[in-house]
Amino acid sequence: MLFGSQRLISPLDWANTRRTFEGIRTTVKAGDWTADGFWTAFVPVNPSDLDTADWKQQFYGVYATYAGLKNVNLDTYYIGYDDRRAGPNADFSLHTLGARLWGTTQNDWLWEVEGGPQFGRQSGLGLDHDAGFCTVGMGRKLADMPWSPTLWFYYDYASGNHGAGDFNRFNHLFPLAHKYLGFIDAVQRSNIQSPNVLLTMQPTKKLGLLCWYYHFQADSATDIVPSVGGTPTQNNVKDFGDELDILATINLNARTEVWIGWSHLWRGDKIVGTNDADFFYSQWQLNF
Repeated sequence: MLFGSQRLISPLDWANTRRTFEGIRTTVKAGDWTADGFWTAFVPVNPSDLDTADWKQQFYGVYATYAGLKNVNLDTYYIGYDDRRAGPNADFSLHTLGARLWGTTQNDWLWEVEGGPQFGRQSGLGLDHDAGFCTVGMGRKLADMPWSPTLWFYYDYASGNHGAGDFNRFNHLFPLAHKYLGFIDAVQRSNIQSPNVLLTMQPTKKLGLLCWYYHFQADSATDIVPSVGGTPTQNNVKDFGDELDILATINLNARTEVWIGWSHLWRGDKIVGTNDADFFYSQWQLNF
């Protein structure tokens, strides 16, 4: 399933195996509204056998879009996620309400706002769940300049656990986490505050360039900043670090692309260790 910006629901096309769900989905259209309702179970990847749905992880909701506004787009949604597996990090029932507004102006300004609360019960921890997230962005197309750059300024926030009764760390559900908050995947949309700047350019019809700079800090110093690929040992401070992503996309033809990228993470005081991180990759993509 893919909805909206993919900050919360995505098939995760970056991975070798797409994320899948098993269940039912229906689409209703009425005027300028389109609403999708779904009730599914997550299908975890089984590397040694056929994948089967895990009905202890039920994922359901309603995602609605409105197209009746000039130069403005609107998404609204309710998402439920019940995980009935045993253990302190599972056994929860979470409910996320959210909305996304984005659009353009006549003089090439771009903007985007998305966010909402998340509530429920962390039965494995014996605590209520009270969290939230938001993203605010403002950009500008500079079409008259060489290479037609587009510049964005973003601020990303997702609550962390403050240890004051309720559990406050935002659960990022099933997102395309690799697209946002750094290509190294050192952080995810949980316990994070990140001002960041995105610059894209088109030097030629076949070459695209991307440069994305992030500053990362924890929302709560005493909570971990979870990682997509594995959480490092962390100190009780907020400064997680800074990351620079550079990516070149080369369109060889209508069906073939080559990606060449490099990312560097300057380690902050929150990460226990002495080394920064580098990530270099190349990718050939065939569309059919």
